[in-house]
This record gives sequence, C-alpha cells and structure tokens, in this order.
Amino acid sequence: MSSWRKKSLDDNPLLYEFVNDDGITIRVRKGTKGNLNTDILVTITDSKIGDSEEKNIKHIYWVVDVLMKKEHDKDLMNQFLRVFVNSWNSLDTFKSNRKDDIEQWINSHLNNIDLSEYESLNEYGFCQ
Repeated sequence: MSSWRKKSLDDNPLLYEFVNDDGITIRVRKGTKGNLNTDILVTITDSKIGDSEEKNIKHIYWVVDVLMKKEHDKDLMNQFLRVFVNSWNSLDTFKSNRKDDIEQWINSHLNNIDLSEYESLNEYGFCQ
C-alpha cells in the first residue's frame, strides 16, 4: 500500500522573505515544478490570527478577496486594479530563481510602488 507524504517546505529553499507591520509574512521559495531555473513557490503566514503554518497562496483566494473589497469601495478597488495591471504589464520576467536575482527583481520592481492610498481596502476580504 502506498502512502502519501506532505512535501516539506524545507525542500524549497527560502529566496526572499517580506514581513509587514500587520503580522503577515510572505515568503518566496525555490520551486520544484515547471522550469526549475525560474519556478518559485509563494507562501503566506498571518500571525495576527495565530497562524504559524506557511500556506500556498491560491489564486481563487485572491479573486474572492478582490471581489469582496470591490463590493465595499468599487472606485478605489478599480483604481488599484488599474495600477496593478499597469505595473504587471511593465514587469520583466525572472532571469533565474537564485536568491540574488529574486532580491534584485523585487528591489527594482516592487519597492517603488506606493500602496498607502489603498490601505483602507485591507478592512475587507481575506487579506485584512
């Protein structure tokens, strides 16, 4: 009889870790699927709700979160989505999933985006 073992995140070396003031930690780990030179795994931990286990971010959670936020402030959420799409369209792809390449990519693409005007959206949805 075969047994199934949950894969340990130790199999995916940590490439980058971001901790925000609200107790949410986002980690970028080296992936093991697809193109092994550029594949990454993104996980999240939310300490403010007592969550200490890293979880993969599922696309459907993000979609539902956007819809819930949009229900409460349609104009602001639409503005955020326009900024997001414009930023997305200007991004370069990863050159590799080496730690220094990931850090350089984050510093050149993400650290210059000011999201402070959208903080009121954090009151709604999954990502609160």
